[in-house]
Formats: sequence, structure tokens, C-alpha cells
Amino acid sequence: MGDQAPVFTDDPNLPSFESQAERLAEAMIQGGWLDTNIDRVHMNSIGHGVGAATEARSNLFEVLAEGRSMTGFVGHGAPSAWTFQSLLFPSDIADLNNDGYPTLIGTLTCYTSYFVSPHNDTVAHRFMNGYRLGGDGEPIYGAPNGSVAIHGAATLSNYLQNEYFAERVIARQLEGATLGDAIQQTRVEAAERGVDDLVINWVLLGDPTLRLSVQ
Repeated sequence: MGDQAPVFTDDPNLPSFESQAERLAEAMIQGGWLDTNIDRVHMNSIGHGVGAATEARSNLFEVLAEGRSMTGFVGHGAPSAWTFQSLLFPSDIADLNNDGYPTLIGTLTCYTSYFVSPHNDTVAHRFMNGYRLGGDGEPIYGAPNGSVAIHGAATLSNYLQNEYFAERVIARQLEGATLGDAIQQTRVEAAERGVDDLVINWVLLGDPTLRLSVQ
């Protein structure tokens, strides 16, 4: 996976989310990525409510349709939703047209990688499995849109600890580590620092052998 612009999306309820996103963007730049290759989709600059969420989601999907190696989301979350402003629900993935350009998603968000219930159809499940509806309104099996991997907190989490973990995963990926190794190494470091919650809470869904490259 090459140097194609990651996307960071924040939530208007807490302006510090945008600051977190910018710090992660800076980590990418320090690792060799061009600032011009980093798209920002910030709800703070769009507004509040469902209308703003619809515009932000449209902007996000337009960027992903062009092909992006990484996508980052910073904000509130639940298994079946990104943000309290209705930015993204599982059903919305049907409108994502990034066929052939699966993205790697990393988030600083609670419940991103929630997986313990086989009956829950989460945002992560839809991204990982691909999701599109046919003319009859039924899901198309094996839809080619979505993501190649998602990693983040599986349950309720501390947003500052999320930043700590995500920043170190990105740094290790940029140093050449596989995604799986980057997460495992960060778990070890987190345990040594006493950040025990993220040692067991940060979960990877997808291919652990993925690598990033700076081109």
C-alpha cells in the first residue's frame, strides 16, 4: 500500500478531536508523507446536525472513491454508528463506490472493532465484508467496496489513550513493520507503561501482513 492520502474525520461535539487528527497527520508527514496527500474532512468546518453529517459523509466517500491507502476517523462512536451526528451507519456503506481501492482504516473511536456478537451488523462488518444493494433491495454477495482492514478500540475507551496507541501504530508502520506487528509491538509498550486497557481493547479486523510504503 503506497503513499495515497489518508483521511481524518472529526466530530463537532469536541473540538480537540480535530487537534488529535492534526497530530496524527503530522506523524504521517514526519514519516515521509506529503501534506498535500492528506485530505481533511472536518465536521467542525461543515456544521452540526444531520445535514452536516450527510455532507461530511459525501465528502469522505468521494475521497475514498479516488483510492486512499489509509483512512483515519477521530470522534465518538458506537458499533453501529460513527459520531453522535449520524455521520455513518452500516447501511450507508452501500453508497461507497471505492471498488478496487480498499482502504486501511484506523480510528480513535470507541467500539470501532466490536465483534463479540454474531448478531450485530456493525460499521466495521460492513466495511470489511463489502456492502451494496441490488435492484431488489437485497445485499449483493461479495460486493467489492469497503476496506482491507480496520483497527481500533473494541469497547469503551479513553480518547487520549486511543491517540497514544494509534500514533505509535502509524509510526511503526512507517518504519516498515506490518500492521499486525505494529499493533503487537504497541501492545507490549502499552503494557510496560501501564496502559492496560488498550492492551486488550485494541483489535485488528483484517490482514495483519499489510505494509505501508512511502513513494
